Amino acid sequence: MVDSLRAVLRQERIEDDLPYLLSMMTAMSKVGMDLTDIILTLKDEGTFSRPTRLLLSSLVLGSQGVPLSAVLNEESKRYGGRISAFLSGLAVETIKGNVTPYLGSFTARLMTERLSEIRGGLQLEQIMSIVYSTLFLLGPMISIVVMSALGYMGASVFPFESCFWLLFLLYVPIGALLFTVPGWKREAVRRALPFVIASVLLLYLGLAAGHGPLSSGLISSAGLIFLPLGLYETRAWLREQSIDRHLPTFLRDLSLQLLSGRDFLQAFRPLAGKGYGGLSSFLRRIVNAMELGEPFTDSVRLLSRETALSQRVTTLLTVLMRRGGDVSGVVGSVSDFSWSLRVMEDERRRRQYLTIAFFYVFMLAFLMLVSSAIQILSSAIPIMRGGEALTASAIGRMLFVASMISSIATGLVAGAMTSRRIGAGGVHTFLFGVMSTAFYGFVW
Repeated sequence: MVDSLRAVLRQERIEDDLPYLLSMMTAMSKVGMDLTDIILTLKDEGTFSRPTRLLLSSLVLGSQGVPLSAVLNEESKRYGGRISAFLSGLAVETIKGNVTPYLGSFTARLMTERLSEIRGGLQLEQIMSIVYSTLFLLGPMISIVVMSALGYMGASVFPFESCFWLLFLLYVPIGALLFTVPGWKREAVRRALPFVIASVLLLYLGLAAGHGPLSSGLISSAGLIFLPLGLYETRAWLREQSIDRHLPTFLRDLSLQLLSGRDFLQAFRPLAGKGYGGLSSFLRRIVNAMELGEPFTDSVRLLSRETALSQRVTTLLTVLMRRGGDVSGVVGSVSDFSWSLRVMEDERRRRQYLTIAFFYVFMLAFLMLVSSAIQILSSAIPIMRGGEALTASAIGRMLFVASMISSIATGLVAGAMTSRRIGAGGVHTFLFGVMSTAFYGFVW
């Protein structure tokens, strides 16, 4: 069963990379690279997932002394769906000797299918947001209410506080830890860690301060302090989106400049002053580097660390430029590659906003559920505490702590799922914290 699950996950990761892999292969094939060289170039491409790189590496290793068509055909039997269809079809075209038309047609068909899938159904991020919200946001509160009601109806002693803190101090943080994995990038985690530690300390101090405005202020601050982190990470994410959005337009304009007979420096100078959003500053740096005598293939690598698309474009440009040939044709091929992905990425970005909306709807449902829970628990608590009454204000304070913990966890998960930056969730954490504080102050 474990092996089957791994195989399914491996196939999903490769299928996620397939549009980008095929687009790069098509661009390389159009300028005359043979299939073996293409695979050798892409097997170490860092923007692809590990299963995709392993697949390409296995094609390279398997083709030593064996026809590549035979290796492709054999690998196609290890997978299903689009991967198998692509590999088996590529094996046939390899025997014919011209894979470019096949790569172009398969890529175009795949892009159309993926765009239809993105528009027509729930994406993985939306499904995961529903799963997280059900298990780790609404689930703990529903469990508390149900167990409290059962204890009340059975006139039995229910260890309310023990279960309460077990759920919200252990279960919810573990869920957040699992679901923020997509945002576990070294620099992002390093920036987020001090805020997480400060948040935990503020929660602890708020609990230790007893009842009163000081306690409430400290507990509220545990969620609100994430705002600076969220603004910083969101600004970086928006810059990356701007680069990806303007990159296809820039490459098209660069191709037109090169067609007019200009060299790279002459083509870059007028374009660096145009409005390409977050891309413009990098274009000016590339121009400065070329003016100092640095080759274009080296200076363009300034873009490679910014986004996955810019890294893929940089890889294509450097590899194809070093092969020589028609310069404007090379840039035009890379421009086609970037344009083919832009529509799909724009649609995916719009769906990310829907994922964020899911989190806010679930958070509002959670706060409404807490409002109902306070009424139920106010009558059930005396029996569960063995006759020792717990006031409604004490119940409200405990649930306020629970809502703030859930706000922090859910906000960070929302950032990790939608922008692949755990710190970008700081804005959502702040807004969820404001919602929880408002409910505590005016509704509960």
